[in-house]
Amino acid sequence: MAEIDGIITLDKFVKKILFKTNKNHDEYFRVFQVVADGLRHLCMHSLGFVTWTKLTVDTDTNTIDFPDDYVGFVSLSVPDDGRMWQLTRNDDLVPTTSTDSGGLEYLDEDDGEGVDLNDELVPIGYGTRGGYNDYYYQIDHKKRRFIINGITTDHVILRYISSGVNATTSTSVPLYLEEPLEYYVFWKMAEYEGAREDVIYGKRQSFNLALRRMKKFNAPSIQEVKDAIYTSANQSLHR
Repeated sequence: MAEIDGIITLDKFVKKILFKTNKNHDEYFRVFQVVADGLRHLCMHSLGFVTWTKLTVDTDTNTIDFPDDYVGFVSLSVPDDGRMWQLTRNDDLVPTTSTDSGGLEYLDEDDGEGVDLNDELVPIGYGTRGGYNDYYYQIDHKKRRFIINGITTDHVILRYISSGVNATTSTSVPLYLEEPLEYYVFWKMAEYEGAREDVIYGKRQSFNLALRRMKKFNAPSIQEVKDAIYTSANQSLHR
């Protein structure tokens, strides 16, 4: 027997909803929007859906743009001998960039823009506090980008909370999300179409029940919890 795929495209999911609700294809884009809203709701508020991507550094401005589906930060890292070395947040970095006559951004070191932090004077020895790093970042929410400092690679690895819907890729729905997403659509469509309050309430309850089943299905095992504890513990002195 062939294995069943673990994902379904958003397009196929919308067509399934149209079939189940006996709607014609003229409703496709309206239903698609409700489905996209539902997927975003589940990923942001119920799953904390963490994904990762490799991002190219703009060396003219020492910045990295947010992905389209970015809604929350987890970590920024650079590769280091097969592992990820995390950058440290530093809100003291000069956040601005200068612009030339054509409106292009560049770094003006005379204004402190893009100057590498001087770690050569970091004290070393007994009693020295921790927390020093060679690589730093700052989050520029207004321009939806990261400002970085000190790295020599041309890319970084971003782990982030995704909305689940990316404008530049073909979005897919994991099969374990199908049931709660379907009930979310039924609930919201009832609201938008002016159904009775008891009908809306019933569909919302069905969504909540499907959500609880999904969370139970995705709950980590006891062994996974133990492994997470063991890998974060050590016998060294804490500073």
